[in-house]
Amino acid sequence: MSDDNKSLWDWLIERWNTPRWKRWVRLLASGVLAALGGILLATSAKSGDWLVLFFLAGLFLILGLRIEVPEEPLPLAPDLREEAQTEETPAARWPAPVVEETPPAEPRKNIGILAFLRLPMAAAAALAAQWVSDARPLPIDASQHLGWELYAVAFLFLAWAILAGDVAFVLESKIGIGQRPTFDRRRFAFLLCALVFGVLAYLGFYGGMFRLLPLIVLALALGYWWIALGDYAGGIGEKILDLPSSLRARIRGAGKSAHNGIMISPWSILVLLCFAALVVYRTVNLNAIPPEMTSDHAEKLVNVVDILQGRTYIFFANNGGREA
Repeated sequence: MSDDNKSLWDWLIERWNTPRWKRWVRLLASGVLAALGGILLATSAKSGDWLVLFFLAGLFLILGLRIEVPEEPLPLAPDLREEAQTEETPAARWPAPVVEETPPAEPRKNIGILAFLRLPMAAAAALAAQWVSDARPLPIDASQHLGWELYAVAFLFLAWAILAGDVAFVLESKIGIGQRPTFDRRRFAFLLCALVFGVLAYLGFYGGMFRLLPLIVLALALGYWWIALGDYAGGIGEKILDLPSSLRARIRGAGKSAHNGIMISPWSILVLLCFAALVVYRTVNLNAIPPEMTSDHAEKLVNVVDILQGRTYIFFANNGGREA
């Protein structure tokens, strides 16, 4: 396509594909965002939106500076091989010596500065969002608004780092391959028993209270679950019968290894002294420490009184909620 037949869109696309234009556009975007951030900082500093604009301005500045503008390419030399094919030379009459071709080297991966900045910038944005949400340097509504914006920026940086290959996650464990349990009828029967007893235990904890019979049923459900998914060779009944002797053998083996492997070193003596000091500080003068109760202490005593009166809640709703 000649220059006369190019449309404005083609001309813009051609210009945009040049590194020089990309650099200037990103630097211009950085300047515009910084100017808007300065205006917001001067007019409405309490809103906190200027922080996001300054953050994006810094990002566009890094993107613009990392683009390398190539120098003008040198004119290509004529291909001498084509001239050798057209003109008959004495060397062309004789076969060329056989040269072993070496495999081409793998191209180096172009690792720019962003490969080392995407994850730290995601972590910095997430920490800034948490600090803004907790410390609330701005009014509560503005702090919440700014916190969500910074969390969104952190998520975008994290997604960008994952898509760019800066981090790789192990999605499949390599441990235990080849030792997967074979599912037969007995395993499915135990799984069904675990499911039935689990539903009965859930129904028995009505009202959010721990009760003795549902706890026993829950223990049975967990036992059936472990038996069904356990990794062992041989029959299930044999392993259940051998379980007590196996546990005794393991306890004896652990005791022997501990007896043969206990060594007193300066480091272990220091650990024991620190533990002794901790016990002293936590137990001495219990009648005077703490000198007065706080609201948490009073709420915990209320929970203790509830338990002593038979109200064994699964979740205690007072004082913001507490687990059993």
